Formats: sequence, C-alpha cells, structure tokens
Amino acid sequence: QGKLRSFFAARSATRLQHSGLPAVAMGVRRCLVATLVLGASMSTAVDIDNAYVKAHSKGEACIKIMDEIEASSSENVPDGKEGLHEITKSIAEQSSAMLGRELPELKEKVHNAMSAAWSDKGPGMDAEEVCELVLRHHDEL
Repeated sequence: QGKLRSFFAARSATRLQHSGLPAVAMGVRRCLVATLVLGASMSTAVDIDNAYVKAHSKGEACIKIMDEIEASSSENVPDGKEGLHEITKSIAEQSSAMLGRELPELKEKVHNAMSAAWSDKGPGMDAEEVCELVLRHHDEL
C-alpha cells in the first residue's frame, strides 16, 4: 500500500492512458485502483510500514495529511518537478498545523529531498518517507 501513496500517483493513470495499452487493460487497472483506493479509505487505521512513522505519536496523522495533499494536488498542481514547490509548501504548512509549531526550513528540506529522489519514473518518495523527514525535522528542533 505504501507504493500507492507516492506523490503524483494519480497522474500515472493519465500517462498510462497515453501509453497505448489496450482499453481492456486500462479498464481492469481502473477497477483495481478504485477497489484499492476505496478499501483503503474505508479503513479507520492507516497501514504504516515505516518504523519511525509508525512509532511516532503523529505518524498516522501525518500519513493522512500526505494522502489529502496527494488527492487535492492531483488536479490542482502542475505535472512534474514544476509542482514540487506547491506540494512542499502545502506539506510544510499542514505539517506545522498538525504539529502545533512552526517548522523552520522544512519546505526547503522536503523540496530538496523530493528533488533529489525525482527520476523520469516519478517522484521517488512516498508518503511514509516524507512523513519520516517531517517528523524527524520536528523532533530535532
């Protein structure tokens, strides 16, 4: 499930539509993704694999925030690296609100990490990795 939580994952379906896959394969993929997404959203507990995030008192809340950011950004943020500034700004603002304090330099730290992990295949960091970065940054302050 962690791989489903990668930023811009919603856009991968659009890229696949243009990749020439047969319509039947795309239909099957959409049904599978819808089932996984609906099943995950109906669950009250968040499945977390990352030990640091799982053990942190704000770990589950952080994952939920990242999922919300991903959902809201899939239509409102430009594709590719151009959208990272908006995403990281939102991550920093919502993380500060969740943790109840300002997090100096968090936006830059997250942006640098996501930029470094970026490849032609996509963002390279999932929600758990971003949350670990956010929570460690908070705990180090």
